Amino acid sequence: CIHCDYYAGGRMAAEHLIEKGCRNIVCIKGPQYRYSARYRYQGYLDVCRERNIPEQTVECDYDFKQGLAMTEELLRKYPEVDGIIACNDIVAISTYKVLYEQNISVPKQVKIVGFDDISFSKLLSPELTTIIQPIKEMAEKAVELIANNELTELSDKKFVFPVSLVERQTTK
Repeated sequence: CIHCDYYAGGRMAAEHLIEKGCRNIVCIKGPQYRYSARYRYQGYLDVCRERNIPEQTVECDYDFKQGLAMTEELLRKYPEVDGIIACNDIVAISTYKVLYEQNISVPKQVKIVGFDDISFSKLLSPELTTIIQPIKEMAEKAVELIANNELTELSDKKFVFPVSLVERQTTK
C-alpha cells in the first residue's frame, strides 16, 4: 500500500486556516467510503475538537460539477463561513468559482485550501493554497517494487509519504 499521510494533510489544512484567523471553517469532505477522504476529514475533525471549533461539513465526490452544488449548499447551511477545506483541488476550484459568482472575495472574506497540487491550482487567480502529495516519489516507489518483484513479499507493508502545505494567494 503506497499513499501519502492524508490525516496530516487534513490537520495541516485546518491548522493553516486557524493560523490565518478563520473561525468558521467548513470541510467539504470527500466520499467517506474512500480511505483518503476519511483520513483527511479525521485530521480536520481532530483539530476542530482540540481548538473547540465547531465541526461544519458537507460531503462531495471528487468532482467539479458536484463541487459547484456542494458549495451552494455550504453557503446556505453555513453563511458565516470564513475558511473552506476542499476535498481536492478540483472541488476547491469549483468552490472558488461559486464564491466569485456570488461576489465573495477570496481570500479577504473566505480562505480556501485544496488538496493534491494539480497544475491548475497555480493557474487560478488567486492561486490556490493546497496540500502537496509527493506523487512522483510515490510513483517511483511503486515502480521500484514492481521492478524488483517485491510485491508479493510486501503485501502487508505500507509506504506512507509525508505531505506539505504550499501557501498561495487563496489564504494570504
